[in-house]
Amino acid sequence: MKDIRRESNFLYTQSSLATFEACPYKFKLRYFQGLYWSEDDEIRESFRRGNEFHLIAERYYMGMEEMIGEVGDEKLLEDLENLKKTYPLREGWRYYPEFEIRYNEEGVRLLGRYDLILVKPQNKLQIVDFKTNRRRLEEKDVAENLQTRIYLFLLWENYNLILENARRIKNIEMVYYQTENLDSNITIKYDEKKHEENKKYIKKIMEKIESFSFEGLEKQRVSHCRVCEFEKICWKS
Repeated sequence: MKDIRRESNFLYTQSSLATFEACPYKFKLRYFQGLYWSEDDEIRESFRRGNEFHLIAERYYMGMEEMIGEVGDEKLLEDLENLKKTYPLREGWRYYPEFEIRYNEEGVRLLGRYDLILVKPQNKLQIVDFKTNRRRLEEKDVAENLQTRIYLFLLWENYNLILENARRIKNIEMVYYQTENLDSNITIKYDEKKHEENKKYIKKIMEKIESFSFEGLEKQRVSHCRVCEFEKICWKS
């Protein structure tokens, strides 16, 4: 069994941390044994459409609209038009689609991949995360979740990658943009107090994972089982 924690170039993502929090045994299957499993056609189709939407959104913000015409899916093109109305290309704004931040300091090893980062006038930063699934998210679902905490933490710590001449960050927020629920986009504000809380929270999770013993770990029923792709593997009748 390969222990990825001992690899010098390994960085945790919000997905890997959330997996451990939901079920350490699933973390072991996925990140130590490299198992990925899904026999649900609906789930696979949802991932495919999500990936395609991210691709055409990236092309739009990269100024590659001529390549968007290759997409023949009218629903995806409609979703893109809605996105363009909400976040059009504006003079004086800067756009960073599919932007990646790597961080390895003070025992915190993180990798974040952002759907879109906007730089607005007066150095206001806005993270826009695309959610393409049908389930309507509410603020209570995302305000304190790992993705929100990690994405805001990483950008706060590394704002100089985008704001090269800024002495410190002033305004930063994160928006969950829901393609299937356009009237329900969620904005999360951020400040220094939240940042310090998040830093402690993230570091605590990592310390827990780093010291956790996966040797001889037995599977056990948890609430996550009902939505886990490994459920039929772990609990064959």
